[in-house]
Amino acid sequence: MLRLVIDTNVLISSFFGGNPKRVIDLWRTGKAVLCLSDEILEEYLRVIARLPIAPETKRGLLAILQEKRNIELFSPSTHHPVIREDPEDDKFIDCAVEANADCIISGDAHLLKLKKYQDIPIHSPKDFLQMIKS
Repeated sequence: MLRLVIDTNVLISSFFGGNPKRVIDLWRTGKAVLCLSDEILEEYLRVIARLPIAPETKRGLLAILQEKRNIELFSPSTHHPVIREDPEDDKFIDCAVEANADCIISGDAHLLKLKKYQDIPIHSPKDFLQMIKS
């Protein structure tokens, strides 16, 4: 099963459909494991709380996160200061390394510019979906 670290911007974009929704659906339907650190989970919860979406949609996603369905939590023991332009993005790299993730999926230009870190590829939702199709 695929082990994924998914950037918050992909999670948020998933509410509007398209490729981000297809990525999130892989996790929600049990076809992928979402690898999270406490720091990423806290960011997810903070951002979801502010989203202008239907309350039942919000509750559904929060329930899945709280149940930890298809989720593995990690406490990264090493910090990887890689993204100088936006050090907040390093939490996704830290988690991916600790989790031995198959991929980081992001829409963030700073992360996408790296292309990979320690053999962990970094893809946009569209590129990731094309990659797993082939």
